[in-house]
Amino acid sequence: MKQLFLILFLTSLYFSCDSQSQPNQSSTRQPASTATQEVTISGKVKFPQQGYIVLSELQQNGFKNLDSVQLKKDNTYTLKNKAGEAGFYMLNFFDKQKVLLIVDTKNLTVDADGNSPAGNYSLKGSKDAEDLQKITKLQNELQAKVSGLEGKFQAANAKKDEKEKLKLQQQYFGMQAEFVGKLKEQMRQIGPTLASWYATNLLNPEEEYVFLDSLNKGFQKQIPNSHYVKEFNQKLDQYKNVVSIGQQAPEITLDSPEGKQVSLSSLRGKYVLIDFWASWCGPCRHENPNVVRMYNKFKGKNFEIFGVSLDKSKDKWLEAIKADGLSWVHVSDLQYWQSAGAKLYNVQGIPATFLVDPNGKVIAKNLRGQALEDKLDQVLAQK
Repeated sequence: MKQLFLILFLTSLYFSCDSQSQPNQSSTRQPASTATQEVTISGKVKFPQQGYIVLSELQQNGFKNLDSVQLKKDNTYTLKNKAGEAGFYMLNFFDKQKVLLIVDTKNLTVDADGNSPAGNYSLKGSKDAEDLQKITKLQNELQAKVSGLEGKFQAANAKKDEKEKLKLQQQYFGMQAEFVGKLKEQMRQIGPTLASWYATNLLNPEEEYVFLDSLNKGFQKQIPNSHYVKEFNQKLDQYKNVVSIGQQAPEITLDSPEGKQVSLSSLRGKYVLIDFWASWCGPCRHENPNVVRMYNKFKGKNFEIFGVSLDKSKDKWLEAIKADGLSWVHVSDLQYWQSAGAKLYNVQGIPATFLVDPNGKVIAKNLRGQALEDKLDQVLAQK
């Protein structure tokens, strides 16, 4: 699913490489809402700075500036805007602190520190805006944690400390799982509102389809005319036919690095991890050391990996295989997101994995790190 707010949600870059967030894809940002009523946004700044406070609205090509003011002598400000349908806006305090808002027809009070990207702020006047603040707070907390891990991971990578890298990866997956759990609970508390719609962009729709489909039913009752909801409903439809656990794994036949066609069915009789990845996908490359370790542990126990690359360049594909030490079966048609294999499995983001049993049935999806190792320990112990 397209990460509509990718510029705001930097941590999503660590989660997966998304088909809709890649270059040359059409945008889903919507035009400005039809202006019908004047809305006032005002407040006070705790740490005044030189410059302007700028109000901008998310439109088709990004945020467009609508109004700007300087602080008054008492460190207060007032901005006015014509608003109709609720939409997403940004308050930029002196290029020091940015606050994402949902603005509808209600006046808002936004008090802010104004001197730091991590500065505090408070909201009054709109439940949607207040709920959005709760969501962005969770984002910021995760981003801070992940940023700290990223520095440690780069240091471990420079030292070629594989043990430390695996340890950090496990910490990351734990953070990710904790974030998803907290986010879903927050969305349940908020209910089917525009703030919850924003949060849907932070979840993997393939893994969370049941949850998102349930939420969408609430959207249809509460805000059926919102263009955001109409767009979300259309996007969710594409996940109805994803390859599910218990289903027979569709056949994939693509070229190997040597140019010979290799079929998934040629590995029938083994447990097979179908691994969708690409050389250009940072999260995939970060996960590869873990997959290599797993492969080395289980490769003599009726286990194989069937790597399906979404690369465009054969040279880069082969370079990544060699650099990361990926010594299993590899195939690709070098068609990027138009990969026949990715389309067949309705892969919308990578890395994506499907664990297939010896009879060709999907028994698990999108397992990483310890979860993948535990599953392989479980099924291979039965052999």
